[in-house]
Parts: sequence; C-alpha cells; structure tokens
Amino acid sequence: MDPIWGLLLLLVLFLSGLPVTYALGFSALFIMRFSTGMKWITIGQQMMAGLNSFTILAVPLFLLAGKLMNKCGVTDRLFKFARAIVGWLPGGLG
Repeated sequence: MDPIWGLLLLLVLFLSGLPVTYALGFSALFIMRFSTGMKWITIGQQMMAGLNSFTILAVPLFLLAGKLMNKCGVTDRLFKFARAIVGWLPGGLG
C-alpha cells in the first residue's frame, strides 16, 4: 500500500467527523493489513502482545494514585507548598 493511500484514508476519516483516536487507529490497522499482508488475527495478536508489558501497567496505577491524592487533598497541599517555594519566580505557580 502506497503511503499516500494511508494519508488519504486518514483525511477521509477526519473529514467524516470520526474522532481523531478512532481515525488514527482505523487507518493504522488498514495500513498494517494491506502494506504487510498480515492477517487480521495476527494484527490483533501483535497489538495484544505489545500491551502485555509490565511497564504499561504503570499508566493506570499512576492514574489511580493521582485520583486518590486528589480525593484525599494531597494535591492541594502539594500545590500550596510548590507555590510557597517557587511562586515568586517568573513562570512560577503564583
């Protein structure tokens, strides 16, 4: 598949009103399918193998930690502390 077809597909999906994440995902899937000749099942297996990583586990745990800190009021105290330290600087939190 010529790269111009992938860009054209992406442009058509953008103009059709599809959200950007879906447009990028669908165009990437079709480019992988038709440029490499991989079967759909192989593409799915490769995607899941990429997500099956211990490092990727950190993302939802960081989100959970941020949510917990926000609920407990830790973030307000952190920002007050940071404002006291660097708030007077240009570009600080003040």
